[in-house]
Formats: sequence, C-alpha cells, structure tokens
Amino acid sequence: MKKHRNNFEVSRLRTLANEIIRRDHLKTTSTQIRFMEQKELLNFIAMHGHSEIPDDLNPNFIFSSTNTELLKLAFEGEINLLDLVKQQLENRLYKVN
Repeated sequence: MKKHRNNFEVSRLRTLANEIIRRDHLKTTSTQIRFMEQKELLNFIAMHGHSEIPDDLNPNFIFSSTNTELLKLAFEGEINLLDLVKQQLENRLYKVN
C-alpha cells in the first residue's frame, strides 16, 4: 500500500512539474521530469513555485500542526528531531542505518 501511495505521489508531482515547464516555457523536458526521484521533483517544484503542491508533501508545512511548546523544545535542543524522524521511519518499516 505504501509503495502504491508513493507511486501516486510521484506521479502527481511529475504532473505539477510538467505544468511548470509549460507555464514558464522552461528548457527542462518531460523526459527529464520522468527520471526525477520524489526529492528532486519536490525541489524542482519548490524552486519554480506551484500553488498546488500537496500540503503533506510540502516541506514548508512539516511543522504546521506541531504544538508551539514542542517546537520551542526542539529549537532549544531538548528534543532530538533526527532521532524522532529515525524512529518514525523505523515504525513505517523503512530501513535506517
């Protein structure tokens, strides 16, 4: 199921990237977009701007629902965000070194 969702997300990101190419008349081709990984697509879309990037894939919203007190603790170094990310990835059965 996770792989299917990821394929859908990447497909949606490719669609958005192709819309940007047409909108801005960029030299980037749809073939180049086809070979981009999810991270590259997110960077491309963020760099060129698109209002329809899904919130759950937009890194600008990663902490939007996080309690302010938790953000303050993380900022002050009281919470190790990398450890929490690692734990969350492991919970999702993603191999972390």
